[in-house]
Amino acid sequence: MPESSKVNRRRFLKQVGAGAVAAGGVAAAYHLYGTELGRKTEATIPISTQTETARSTTKLKEGYPLLGIYDHWNLEIQPREVQQYARWNMLALNFENAHYSTGPLKEIKNLNPNTTILAWISLGFYWISIPRQGGYLEARLLADSSEDWWIHKQGTGSPSSRRLQIAPWYPGFVTPNPKSGFAERVVKFLQEEVMSTDLYDGVFYDCVWDDGWISQQLADTEISASEYREGITSILRETREKLGPNIVIMGNPGVEWSDTCSYWEYANGHYQENALGDVFGSDWNRMWEICQRNMRMKSPPRRVHWIGVDTQCRRDRKSFEHVTRKDLTD
Repeated sequence: MPESSKVNRRRFLKQVGAGAVAAGGVAAAYHLYGTELGRKTEATIPISTQTETARSTTKLKEGYPLLGIYDHWNLEIQPREVQQYARWNMLALNFENAHYSTGPLKEIKNLNPNTTILAWISLGFYWISIPRQGGYLEARLLADSSEDWWIHKQGTGSPSSRRLQIAPWYPGFVTPNPKSGFAERVVKFLQEEVMSTDLYDGVFYDCVWDDGWISQQLADTEISASEYREGITSILRETREKLGPNIVIMGNPGVEWSDTCSYWEYANGHYQENALGDVFGSDWNRMWEICQRNMRMKSPPRRVHWIGVDTQCRRDRKSFEHVTRKDLTD
């Protein structure tokens, strides 16, 4: 990429605070982390950093890029957060808000009818031990679960002792098998318990993996990587068929879906996590390349790309630490 077309990340941080970064696209959305909610931030950031190739395939529309918030930790929206949330173009909020925060969700829409609200729900991690974590809706989702809902390691022990715990940084969390009854249940649940409230404009599926990492994790389990991807594709297809062509479907793969990934056919796009951190190891040029891949994909559905500005670094440390501005390179 020519020097003149590189994105100066420090300049973006100066403009929008340590939690946000921007890139261009026909339909682009961006992430501002929850800790930055109180910071005064412009709703749009003018950008003119596309290469000649990018300009020939993707042009920024007036009013782009957009800003958004990804906050799946909170089951309930606090009253003081309503006006702050209403400032942004796109929100990914926990699906439990459909139960605990119907009033705040309605108020956000009243304040900003143009914002897009996505219901966050995980396809990758659930705590099913007693006492269970999560809220009212998650309990309803898992009420009919059976042992075959979960991915198991190969072996001779009891299935419950062989449940795959895919991420050491989330000890005790197990991973759903997308080729099991979980797949049908999660889509039906979203349709009947969440989207039926008319409070959301789409779905944000977390942990929608496609890369070599998931293949490594499944190497010694009872489901192959190809079967896993088939199951995820089926979930996305069923979501599109049940919820219709106009809702937004986003997935979080961590970094990227490959060019040939079948998920593109049903999802509007995906999230790129940890954009300014070092957990996933992507630099800006690489992320811009992934953004362009997304924007070139066949529509419908219309393309949306979300770059997350999580600056978390080195997940292997015992305590979570965060990159400061001085740690970020141009």
